[in-house]
This record gives sequence, C-alpha cells and structure tokens, in this order.
Amino acid sequence: GIHGVGIVNGLEIIRAFTPGDAVVSESGGTSDDGFLIELQQLRAWAQNVAEWGEASAGVLSDDPKAVVDFKRAHRNFRVQWAFPEDFPNPQVHAAFKHPVIDRSCEPFSWAPVDAAAVVAKLADSAELSEEKVLE
Repeated sequence: GIHGVGIVNGLEIIRAFTPGDAVVSESGGTSDDGFLIELQQLRAWAQNVAEWGEASAGVLSDDPKAVVDFKRAHRNFRVQWAFPEDFPNPQVHAAFKHPVIDRSCEPFSWAPVDAAAVVAKLADSAELSEEKVLE
C-alpha cells in the first residue's frame, strides 16, 4: 500500500486509475498489466516534485476526466504519501485480484490461546519486561 493513503483515498485511486476500455484482456476483464500501468502513472504523478506547486496539478492533456478530477482534488495530499520501492507490486495485485480461498466445509474453531507465549512475544517485540506487558 501507499503510506498516508487510507480507505477513502484508496477507493478514489481505484476509481480514477482503473484502465479504460482500451486495456481489456481476452477473457473480457481488465488486464492486470493495465492496472499496474495505471498505478505506475499514479506514482509518477504523485512523486513529481517539480509540479507540486503548479496550479495545473500535473494534469496531462490525455488524462481521462476521472484522473483529472482526482489530480486536482489530491494535488496537496500527495506530498504526504510515501510509496514502497516496489509499488505497484505485481504479486500484491495478483493476491488481491485472485485470493486463495479456503473452500473447506469443516467448521472453523479457535484453539486455546497460549497466554504465556503471547506475553513473551509481546515483551520481546516491544523490548519490554513481561511485567510491563501485563500492566
């Protein structure tokens, strides 16, 4: 994900940067490559420091209306966003688009919690004493 982008802005990104009819796979759906290309364009726009102060908001003449509206609405927010080096990651996109689903009919049940192990893990991870974790 993009640090600084929450649920609302994430949905707005998906709406604005979804490939148009020009990028349709043989199966009739939008291709994964099309999404990745659009997300690369989002990153390039958001990280183009040279145009952060411009009134044009980095709008290009061939941008679709949804992208134009998004860029204008978010031109000041993008300075707060931080992209991972590998964004957009094809494996992450594939995992969201084609999730592994457990189709087991077995009823789900939780195992008992090993409280001592949880406290030990928290103490180790947070570099605190077990007593402090238990407070």
